Amino acid sequence: PKLLASGTPRVVMVSSIAHQNPRTLDFTNLPYTESAYSVMGAYGQAKLCNILMALELQNRFGARGLTACSVHPGSGVSTDFGRESGFMKFALKLISPFTKSANQGAATSVLCAVHEPAEDLAAGYFSHCQLAKCTPEARDINIAKALWERAYPRMLTRKYAWRWLRQPQPGSAPELDSLGGIPAERHHAEREGAEDDEVRGQVFAGQSSLHA
Repeated sequence: PKLLASGTPRVVMVSSIAHQNPRTLDFTNLPYTESAYSVMGAYGQAKLCNILMALELQNRFGARGLTACSVHPGSGVSTDFGRESGFMKFALKLISPFTKSANQGAATSVLCAVHEPAEDLAAGYFSHCQLAKCTPEARDINIAKALWERAYPRMLTRKYAWRWLRQPQPGSAPELDSLGGIPAERHHAEREGAEDDEVRGQVFAGQSSLHA
């Protein structure tokens, strides 16, 4: 309700090209059971659900002014993803010359957060700062509706526990950034100014392509 009460409500779901696997959403294994769990299977399932939820948000609340879309930021974007795995860190370092920087990876999300008119984005899936194709399953409004009806009651029953988990616990130390050991909030703030220009360039290029 608070989101819908804002002037121009907008939801941008960060999905991935990994939504292509699985090809169909298995509601009998949602969420994955421990015995059937696989890392990439669960990841692909989650990213497919991201697109479907954006589609259903648009279908349900678009008439009330909300705009919802989803994005693929890029494959192997240079971030701290996998920082706890030595193998993953090595693999990402190896492919980093051929992948996007963190700024480039953020550009499509930023574009979808600020682009006007918002109607250009409605229920869309975006990659490289432009509209992209997603799988037939990710465009199926019946699957999107069924997912919503499955997930929404769970969100209601867990929202208070989730809110509690997000609160800083008494006596907890401030989050430290993985580089330099300084408070994460300060480190990120110091980097923002240097990164803004690169992100703006990516976003402006994307806006031009959407209006073309």
